[in-house]
Amino acid sequence: MPRKKKKSFRFWPQVIVGALGLVAVFLSIFFLVKNAPTEPEISPGVHIGKTTLLSYQGKDVLASELLSSEKNLLIFWATWCGPCVDEIKKMPQLLPKIKAKGYTPVFINYDSPENKVIAENFAKEFGVESAFDLRGEILFNLGISSLPVSILVDKSGKVLRTFRGEMRESRL
Repeated sequence: MPRKKKKSFRFWPQVIVGALGLVAVFLSIFFLVKNAPTEPEISPGVHIGKTTLLSYQGKDVLASELLSSEKNLLIFWATWCGPCVDEIKKMPQLLPKIKAKGYTPVFINYDSPENKVIAENFAKEFGVESAFDLRGEILFNLGISSLPVSILVDKSGKVLRTFRGEMRESRL
């Protein structure tokens, strides 16, 4: 009995349609990611606001009271933020370099009031004294919704530069 020849083109239309479908999905994802809205950059010259209250060393103070030099590096962090935790763990090595650049570091935590003690203990473990913006007012007023972020401000609270993401020596 002679063998039947297989129709080699029998599945090709399905393969082509499937491949085109995958290409369409990948292109859609690419353009969605490429055109995704990003947080607006904080324009230099914007002020952090002098009315925002922070809990610092057990008392409320104005944010402007924490600005002691002409170049204050506000480092915003939280214990629920993985990159923030990594950044705080590297602070013993980074702090001397931050200070050598002439920046005065000011740490501001965004944990909930219930986690304040945990955050305080964590910060102290790595040589960091942190203020707490328990209401999240500074970043909200600046339109920032992601951490970590560091903002260089002058003594009056005017924004000079924004550093998004984990602080590294190469970014200073």
